[in-house]
Amino acid sequence: MGTVFGIEVISLHELAAALNVTPRAVQKWVAAGRFPHPLAIGRTRVWRTHDVHAWLERGFAEASSGTLPRSRGA
Repeated sequence: MGTVFGIEVISLHELAAALNVTPRAVQKWVAAGRFPHPLAIGRTRVWRTHDVHAWLERGFAEASSGTLPRSRGA
């Protein structure tokens, strides 16, 4: 994790490791609209940790459905 102008961000590989999935799985979730889109900083793609936390909170709230939460415009 790092910061960009005071905003905490996480890279694809760090995010995948934290979620215990492959980077490709995260990319598929993004493409399917099930995970927030990353921000492009140069050639690097990063996620705001705030967006990831919000996604996780929605997932915990929807855990009984057995599906990943859909992204809400993030």
